[in-house]
Amino acid sequence: MDCFIWQQQTRNRFQKSALESKMMKIAIKKLHLKALIGEYEHERHAKQDLFFTILLHTSIDVDSVQEDLKQTLDYDALTQRITAFVENSTYRLLETLASDLSNLLLADERVLAFDLEI
Repeated sequence: MDCFIWQQQTRNRFQKSALESKMMKIAIKKLHLKALIGEYEHERHAKQDLFFTILLHTSIDVDSVQEDLKQTLDYDALTQRITAFVENSTYRLLETLASDLSNLLLADERVLAFDLEI
């Protein structure tokens, strides 16, 4: 399998509209992590390489952001949380990993939806 794609949208927080074009999108591309994952015994002896590309759709208005980290998402801190979560996990299926990772991504109320590619 070349990749697994997961799309998540939160209930009642994301409505497509004319304002959507002003909403900030933040991309984390080709994040290389290692995780113990696989259904078969031979897959579970060593961590495997996984590459994550995540596009976060936020409620942050691109016109209102100044040089203040508090006005945007700290994607470095988010990347560190994703790394800790994935590298300390053990899953049999990518689908379950993606589902559980969605809870972490959506924990910030400013994240309305995301696209995830593994």
